[in-house]
Parts: sequence; structure tokens; C-alpha cells
Amino acid sequence: MYLQGAILYNTGNKPKAIEVWKDLLALPEDQRRNRSVAAAWMIARATRETDSQEAAKPWYRTCADLSTRDFRDCLQLGLSSLGWEARSYLAKGEYRKALELYHRQAMAGDPSAADSLLIAIPSIDKLSDQDLQQWVQDPFLRGLLTAKLLRETYNWWDFASRPENDSPKRWLNAIEQSASSNITEASTLAELAYSSGDFDIAKRWLLRAPKNDPLALWLTAKFDFMEGRPAAAEKSLTAALPAFQHLPKSTGSTLIISDVCMIPASTAAEYRLNQFYGDLGAANLANDRYAAAMDNLYMGNWDLDAAYVAERVLTLPELLSHVRVSYAAPTASRDSTDWKIRYILARRLARDGYFRDARPFFPKEYLPVFDHYVSLMKQSKAALPVAERSSALWEVAEIHRSLGLELFGTEGQPDFAWADGMFPATNFIYPRLGLSFALPPATDYWERPAVRNLIPAPTEQERARVEQTRLLYEHRFQYRYIAADLAWNAARLMPDNSEETARILGIAGTWLANRAPEAADRFYKAMIWRNWSTPLAREADQRRWFPHIEWDYDPWAAAGAKAPDYERW
Repeated sequence: MYLQGAILYNTGNKPKAIEVWKDLLALPEDQRRNRSVAAAWMIARATRETDSQEAAKPWYRTCADLSTRDFRDCLQLGLSSLGWEARSYLAKGEYRKALELYHRQAMAGDPSAADSLLIAIPSIDKLSDQDLQQWVQDPFLRGLLTAKLLRETYNWWDFASRPENDSPKRWLNAIEQSASSNITEASTLAELAYSSGDFDIAKRWLLRAPKNDPLALWLTAKFDFMEGRPAAAEKSLTAALPAFQHLPKSTGSTLIISDVCMIPASTAAEYRLNQFYGDLGAANLANDRYAAAMDNLYMGNWDLDAAYVAERVLTLPELLSHVRVSYAAPTASRDSTDWKIRYILARRLARDGYFRDARPFFPKEYLPVFDHYVSLMKQSKAALPVAERSSALWEVAEIHRSLGLELFGTEGQPDFAWADGMFPATNFIYPRLGLSFALPPATDYWERPAVRNLIPAPTEQERARVEQTRLLYEHRFQYRYIAADLAWNAARLMPDNSEETARILGIAGTWLANRAPEAADRFYKAMIWRNWSTPLAREADQRRWFPHIEWDYDPWAAAGAKAPDYERW
């Protein structure tokens, strides 16, 4: 019967199709489980096309009702029916009925409903003062309009870049002037005022919010940041933490409407949780509680900020001790916090030469090459013939160059292993501390005055710690400079006027030649002065720079292992 109606509909006989589908809906329920929702939907559609939107409205309602009962609706036509019914009310200017249906559609999981709500909720500038008061007095409408304005304010990174917009202030003023006693969302209105940059209004709403309200505690902490009270901010955020730890993270396309913005609930919850943990980590950092700062920044997915604390602020013994206690269990998931922190620790220990301590924290796929590296390093220092020591040291240099990012690279500045070294390092240290190591001072988001005032200033202790963790080479790909130094030391053990000596100096020099020709110059000069009689040195002299030298080294094959099969970023 359903297919018969579909054929009639598609051949232009829509009235007859409607009759067939109505006959289908008149059958006993157990005979029409699979086609009732679709039949009601098509009756509504055909009625809209042959009559009017208003005439189709009862059938859209029927379709939605059937979908909530034991009738098959694999295409979610019931949810779509809510939107079409809402559209009919919207066309007549009946905003509340339309918004109720769009809201129901959104909360039931239809991802298109958020856009419908945004379109259906009128702009503040299109509402008269009388209309505003009607919206203020209705808790449902008030919540929707507040949510829409919050969404708009959250589209901007900071107050400095936000365009002028008087809508939030007009809305908040209208609510304050209403003198209504049924305003229960004081903390949400405080958040709207805060995110709009109207701090005085935000403080007034905070006075009306319950003192133990998590959102109010969070906003209070933000004002403590701005007014130089990091200890008070940390106390407020710690008190609010249990509530934010249990934010619902629903799956699917369920939407959050009355919170920050109209996006999937799982995304909204994660977004707010990340923002909260970011503030808590900043408060920990401002109060010299560095391990807690690292943990909370990682909890909020602020990976580069957390890496800054792990690599630059915590001392190596502090980081090692904390990881052994709090991140003791190895994990295979490269996306987990445990994996990231343990790997950062492994590379930091390896950079400082603590190979035995570093080994347990390396991902297992790197251990064959790492073990081979350590073995060669021991050979280079053992009481062996000079030729054997120089050969071992040269291979150490080759490993350091070819797998330096994986074994010795920094997560953040300067190597940026966070992005697989594919992009220049983010200059974090200068905007944060005013310290310029090797990267030029950056003029970016973090330097804007409006942003700086919201981030607790670094303490003298943090500044001193960062100074103490300065790397030997604060250049991008710093491990290449270390590899070149190792090659230099290997060449020092080799004889003059040797083609092999010239080759090693030439290869190591090209590791630096493109990015740092001044650092490579000593290799070029030594290549010629020490090996003048060799063809390679004479070619270099003719070129006035390094000749092309084939260098094909596979650290995995040298270690007798197979290269790991993992997706690089």
C-alpha cells in the first residue's frame, strides 16, 4: 500500500496517494509497524504541496507522535516533522510555539535544529522594549535568547578582537530593569556579561548567584586573575572542580541549548571542561604548583602549555618523581596523557644523557634504536682502538641526526615535536616571560593587553626555572646541532688527509648548511684544511662550499629492527 501511494505521488496523482496512505494508517497497528511513520510524513508532504502548510500541520504532528511509539522510523522523519510543524507556526509569527518545537527537535537529537533555532530566535535589535520584557518574563524564551547571545560572544578569541555589539548589554539591562524575582540563572547571565566584556554587570549578577554555584566560582576566579589574586582564584576553581569533572559527555548528536552555545552536547561539555582545566592549570602555575599545573593543563587538552611546564618549568628530578608516581603505567595509546607525558620525560632524560632512567619511559617501538644508540655511546668512551671509537661515535651522530626528533626532540619550543616537527616552533617563552632565547619575539594573540590581563603573570620562580632549563642550542631542530657536534668529535679521532674524514665532515656540515651556514662553516674549513690531498676536499674548495655527498643511513636496519608502522601526524 505504501509503494502504491508512492507510485501515485511520483506520477502526479497526489490526492489519490493521500487516500491510499490514509487507508494504510487505518489498518491495525501490528500490520503497519514499518510504514506508518513514512505514510504520515508523505501525507503531510503531499498536503503541503497540494493545499497549504497549515493543512499539513496535523499530519506532521501525527508523524512525530507515531515515531515516539513502537513504529519504525529509521530516517528520523518524526524529528523532521517537528521542524516542519515549527516552521508553520513561525510563518504565522507564533514564535514561542515554533521555538518549543525546534527545542524539542534539538533535544531529541536532530543536528539541524540548532540552525533552525538560531534563525528563529529574533535578533535583539528587532525586538521592541515591550517585546523584550515579554522575553524576560518567560523563563523558556529568556533561556534561549541568553544561549544565543552567549554563542555569539564565544565566537571571538578575546575582548580585543570582538566587534562592537550592544545586544548583550541591552538584554542584560532589560533583565535587570524587570525587577523580577524569578531570575534563577544569575551565574549564566554573569557569564554572558563577562564574555561580552561588561565586567561591572557581571559582578552585579555574581552577587545574586549562590556562593557555591560552580559557574559563579569559576567566574569569580577569573576576576581574581584580573585583579591579581591568583591564590584566591585557585581556591575558587578547586572548589568548583568536582562539578566540572562530572559534566555530562553524551554521545550522538544531542544538542545543548541552555548552556554555552548550541553545539553537540558532547562537544559543548568537552569545550567547557577544557576551558575550566586551562584556568585551573594557569592558577596552579601562578601559585608555583607546577606538577598540578601540568596535570590540569593536560586534562584540558592544552598540550603545548602542559609541555612547557614539563620541559621548561619542572626540574628534571621533579618531573621524574611525579611521573613515576602519577603516570607509572605504560600505555600503547599515543593519544593518552600518560603516553605523552612519559614520552616527554623520556626525551628530556635522553637529552641530558640519563639513558638508563630514560629507557622505561620510551615507547617500545623506539627501544631497538635507542638501545643501539646507548651501546654505541658506550663503545665511543671505552678503552678501544681509536678507529673503533671514532666509528661508534660517528654512528651515534647519524642516529642523533636521523631519529633526533623521536629520541631527543622537544615537544614545544624549539623543535615542536607536538606537530612532528613539520612547522616552526611556537614562540611561547617570549610572550610568557619576555625571554628571547633563539626564536624572535612574537607579536601574536598572547601579547594583546586584553588577553595578558586575564592570564596570571609568571612568578620570579617560574622565570628563574625557565632560565635554568635553557637548551645548549635554542634553535629549531636543536638535535641536528648536537648531531653535528658528535660528528665533529668523531672526525677529531680520525686521521688527516683521509677521504673518510673528509666525507664525515662534509656530511655533518650539510646537516647545518641550509639553516645555519655560519655553524656549518667550521666543517667546511676543516674538510679542506685537514684533508687537502683528497678529491672531496679539492671539490669543496672549488665550489667554495660543500659538495654533494650521498648519505643513506637507516637507524632501524643498523639496529637490526623493522621500522615501526604507525601513522605520523
